[in-house]
Amino acid sequence: MWKCAVDDPKFNDINASQWRWYAHMFSIDEELEFKKNLELVEYLASFWNSEAVNNIKKNREKKNNTTIDENIIKENTSDKYKENPLIKALQKIRENANLTNTDIDANNSSEIKRTKAPIDLDKLAKISRI
Repeated sequence: MWKCAVDDPKFNDINASQWRWYAHMFSIDEELEFKKNLELVEYLASFWNSEAVNNIKKNREKKNNTTIDENIIKENTSDKYKENPLIKALQKIRENANLTNTDIDANNSSEIKRTKAPIDLDKLAKISRI
């Protein structure tokens, strides 16, 4: 890249921010090179099978332009998902897992909610062997 040895003295004065900037610029250059080569390949392939090239472009754009379904947004904002039996089962498992610390005052928002270790460590040892 710089056409010099790795232990060249000019690298001694480069700080961490400059290294990050160089890495970022190299990644941008690689991305631009990739896009340029992709466009060239698509252009050349369009002479043989333009319909296939158009289909590939459309599929690639669909993957990049994923949108959230309106039903998912409505479901999550209406708290309907809480009625799902699978969610309730997961909540029940979590309640019985002894992971939440009930000693913390719920009204005191400055207190950080912590997890505590299970009381029965034999079960923990069995889980770790699985």
